[in-house]
Amino acid sequence: MRRSKSELCSGNLELHLVGYGDGGGPLYVPAGGAWESWPEEHLSRRWPDFQPWEFRSRDLSKVLVLDVRLLDGLQALRSLVGVPIAVNSGYRTVAHNRKIEGSPYSQHLLGKAADIVISGMSVSRMKTAATRVPAFERGGIGTYPGQGFIHVDVRGVKARWNQ
Repeated sequence: MRRSKSELCSGNLELHLVGYGDGGGPLYVPAGGAWESWPEEHLSRRWPDFQPWEFRSRDLSKVLVLDVRLLDGLQALRSLVGVPIAVNSGYRTVAHNRKIEGSPYSQHLLGKAADIVISGMSVSRMKTAATRVPAFERGGIGTYPGQGFIHVDVRGVKARWNQ
């Protein structure tokens, strides 16, 4: 189910676990839904084209898990293509993943995947652009031409598929 920005930005989200930093410690974003709430100044500008609410599980869970490598890859892709990228699906809770009949081994469950649409691009062109981003070239890229989106993930092992 597609949720509106206002629903996804509602005050229900208490804390975002956004992966692990260079020192191995967890990186969190407090409730509020913007990177600007990060205490580290450089992180507030790290992903200027994306906001946490875009990656929230569509069941409106209060938890958001994201791998920083996914965010870095998406920002690199956005810089490469120079046009907006819409995130159709980011992090998924186990319950939501079951409801939509997602794979029980989905990278979305780990905060390592996003289903995206790049404004004005065909699925074929989106895939070509994604393969130019090292994080995705070494990860998963799936194409869904009938639905008009691609899946990208940072699993660390090259995987390709077409639905």
